[in-house]
Amino acid sequence: MRKKLVIMTVLSCVVLFAGCGDKEEETEPTQTITDTVETPTEEKDKTQQIEGYQVMDGTDVPVRISFTLEEIQKGEAAYKILTEKNTNLAVPKDDEEYIIVTFKISYDEGGADEIYLAENHASLQSASLYFALSNGDSNAEDMTEYLPDSVYNLRIAKGDSAQGSVAFLHKKDSIEPLYFLGFNNSISFDVSK
Repeated sequence: MRKKLVIMTVLSCVVLFAGCGDKEEETEPTQTITDTVETPTEEKDKTQQIEGYQVMDGTDVPVRISFTLEEIQKGEAAYKILTEKNTNLAVPKDDEEYIIVTFKISYDEGGADEIYLAENHASLQSASLYFALSNGDSNAEDMTEYLPDSVYNLRIAKGDSAQGSVAFLHKKDSIEPLYFLGFNNSISFDVSK
């Protein structure tokens, strides 16, 4: 429990201070973007369950949700999808790449008729719900708003599943996991492959 608290505290601090630095002026790098699409093969890397609580009318209602990592797209494949909604999206710098991670999310059981995934970086842990990806020394830039199948704003009835994706601009050499923080709990996925 103490380990989870330390991890949550560190992640919260990283998220809070990520936007505090000076913004560098964007330049157009000259780079060839490579294309990578991967599907996780090991079951342990693929599905994670989270048991926690969804706040409904001020009351914590228990829920159990499964997140199955369906696909990881990097490089040109991810850039192409993101530019469909944002034609002015910058080409990444030489040491960066876009990454899109697609999940199948299943509401297995719980006290609520449905769950609702809405991005929320709340200071109250039980109300927070978001994905976070670190570069080791900084946060990766969240690009999910440019996806046609964003994971946020999904409504899933008990016993049903839905598919959604998250996207980030991150350093190519980053080996940090993708974290999901929500339902008063957290899980992580290896997206470095």
